[in-house]
Amino acid sequence: MLYILVNPNAGDKKGLKKAIVIQKTYPQFKAKIYLTQCADDEINQLTQILAAYQSDQDQLLIIGGDGTLSKVLLALPKDIPFAYLASGSGNDFNRSLPASLEMVMEALKKRRTQEISVFQSANHLILNSLGFGFDARVISYSQHSSLKRWLNQFGLGKLTYLLLGIRSAFSRKSVSLTIKDAKGHSQKLSDLFLFVLANTAYFGGGITIWPEASVKTNQIDLVYLKKGTVFQNIQGLLALVLKKHQKSSRLKHESYTELTLDCYKPTAAQVDGELTEIVRETFTCQKRKIYL
Repeated sequence: MLYILVNPNAGDKKGLKKAIVIQKTYPQFKAKIYLTQCADDEINQLTQILAAYQSDQDQLLIIGGDGTLSKVLLALPKDIPFAYLASGSGNDFNRSLPASLEMVMEALKKRRTQEISVFQSANHLILNSLGFGFDARVISYSQHSSLKRWLNQFGLGKLTYLLLGIRSAFSRKSVSLTIKDAKGHSQKLSDLFLFVLANTAYFGGGITIWPEASVKTNQIDLVYLKKGTVFQNIQGLLALVLKKHQKSSRLKHESYTELTLDCYKPTAAQVDGELTEIVRETFTCQKRKIYL
């Protein structure tokens, strides 16, 4: 049995259509579709699937955006392989690990998997990225704006981040937090305009946050930017858009195999495009297997 967990309201709104195509085109898989009924319903649907799931013969396919996949993996036992078909607006994970429908189904047929790394804490899982400051504000703006829905209708969802990012660049708000690495060394980062932990090379629908960031490594990359003048903030953001990361004097980069974030108080953050709040979390590398 192939269990297909679909978020029909993700990004391109074509998730259910893709699942039905699989049912009709690949009858040998005996696919059964589970649809999320509302926001954050992924865990409820996954619980139903796992109640009947038999590891020696069943398989799992997730169809939705990056946020859908991230929330499913947070609840999915790490020893269960998964397949993924992108149906979001940004699809940054699929940019980092491209997979077409044919590729996914061939891998499922042959039970062929690849190992990837995610970073998980008690309450969150980083598939692509975690961001404070600028990054979280853009996601917050998009959730309260009709712009994203309008652009998605024309297949231009990835422009949302850039357009709302212009608005966020003028914000005078900043973020301060302490980071502790695997060896217990701490450093305080104060007055930040942008803070992104990157597990893949992309965020914001295709913007390169760090070229070497990859789910195939055991490390997560930190990119941050101190708050400056509006011109300096935009200058730092342009370094990302124009892929001038290493040449920018304002962008700072570090790598970690494990880290603890301490924000002192509940602080707005985006995790794989979903808005949340974080106070203190310890993220460690966890290996997963994807059909590909």
